[in-house]
Amino acid sequence: MKFEVPKIQLKVTAKTGNLALSIVAMLGGCVILILTKFQSLSLFSKGLPGAGFFPVLCGAAITLCGIGILVNTLRRIRAQDPELEKNLVDENELTNFLFVTGLSIFTLIAYRWIGLLVCLFVVVLVVCRFLSKETWKKSLLVAAGTLIAFYLCFVVGLNIPMPNSLIGI
Repeated sequence: MKFEVPKIQLKVTAKTGNLALSIVAMLGGCVILILTKFQSLSLFSKGLPGAGFFPVLCGAAITLCGIGILVNTLRRIRAQDPELEKNLVDENELTNFLFVTGLSIFTLIAYRWIGLLVCLFVVVLVVCRFLSKETWKKSLLVAAGTLIAFYLCFVVGLNIPMPNSLIGI
C-alpha cells in the first residue's frame, strides 16, 4: 500500500499577505496596548520600569511595524511592483506545515494515554516515512534511535521524569 501526502493548493499573493500581516500586526499591537491599560499596569514604579513597561514597548513596536508594512505595501502597489503578484505559499511547505501541525496536536492529545516516548517514536516514524519518503526500515531505525537518544539524554542523563500515561509508559 502506497501512501502519498496530499498536495494542498493555495494562492496567496505577496500583496494579500503583506496587507493581512500589516492589519494583524496593527490590531495585535493595539490589543496589547489596550490590555495593558485595562489591567492598570504601570509603566514605571519607583523610578524603575514597571509591569506595564515591556508590554507597552512591545505593543507599540508591533503596531509601528504593522504601519510600516502597510505604508510600504501601499507604496509598492502604487508603483505596480510585479513582486507583489507572486504566490507566497509554496505547496510543499504548506503541506509539510499542516502535516507537522497535525502530528503536534496528536502528541499533545495522545501523550497522556500512550506516553510521551511512544508519541515521539510515532511522530519521528511518520515524518521519516511520509515526509522524507524514507524506507520503513530506515524510518524505524531513525525513530528508535531518536527515542533511545531522547531517553538517555533526558531521563538517564538529566534525571527528568517523563509525564505519566494511562498505560504506564
